[in-house]
Amino acid sequence: MRVLILTAVLTMAMATGPTQRSAQADQMSPQDPTVLSAMFRWWNDAIDQEGAFTRDAFARDYTDDARLVINNRLVLNGLDQWVSHFRRIQDETEYVEIRLPFEEEFQAGDKVFTHHIIWSGSPDRPDKMQVMGYAELKNEKISLINFVRVPLTGSRP
Repeated sequence: MRVLILTAVLTMAMATGPTQRSAQADQMSPQDPTVLSAMFRWWNDAIDQEGAFTRDAFARDYTDDARLVINNRLVLNGLDQWVSHFRRIQDETEYVEIRLPFEEEFQAGDKVFTHHIIWSGSPDRPDKMQVMGYAELKNEKISLINFVRVPLTGSRP
């Protein structure tokens, strides 16, 4: 059912045709074509830096009331929850990497759609997840990330 819903959302977004790029998107490098990929590039660096996950750091890319929904479950609501959640992951996980560039990424209006891979865990027990979904933007900041995440087994980074 979730795959059907995601397929319908992606089909509708592609049917809307090309959209105008925002001023912020025009300033992005070809390496980071959207706000979402630029944020994940920052995130990949921040996960390895003690103290990098701060409210101010998240506020550069996220609205104050930003939400994270994974597999149809609200995980985070508001910047303070983003900070505490990712500090906990930073403390409990040996490594995490959002593979960039994304497998697939495009923007339609105020939504950025993505298909990407996440590696995490430890060298002796790696985990790999396939992620698909979208981010909603408000005033060129992320207000919602809504992902469907599926573990992939038998893979090594």
